[in-house]
Amino acid sequence: MTMETEFEFADLSISLCGKTFDGMLLSGIATLEGDEDGFSVRFISLDDGPDLRKGGNGALGLPAAFEDEFFRRIASVIENPKTAVGSSAEASWRIMLDDEGHSPDADHSTINREQLGLSSAVARV
Repeated sequence: MTMETEFEFADLSISLCGKTFDGMLLSGIATLEGDEDGFSVRFISLDDGPDLRKGGNGALGLPAAFEDEFFRRIASVIENPKTAVGSSAEASWRIMLDDEGHSPDADHSTINREQLGLSSAVARV
């Protein structure tokens, strides 16, 4: 069963030419979708900026090279549990699974939103 939740992120920086630049910090809401095995980013809404999807960010849903690559770079940070934002996204996903009774690991059932500062996560099934 595919599930979905919204994940609010802040202070996300992307890598360019192998270097991470803290001068461009992004914030917004990402729509995560997946199942008990994990999630991927389906949609990104940047604060005061554009909405981005996995592909077809151009007119009439056609590819748009810059916007599609921008989505890919932001999504790769959110999906990477080794980054601060990715670790928070993974924790948010586990909480949503626990709340919906789909937790693959009973040890995570004691984690709550307040402990992780994730009170704004909204789950939808």
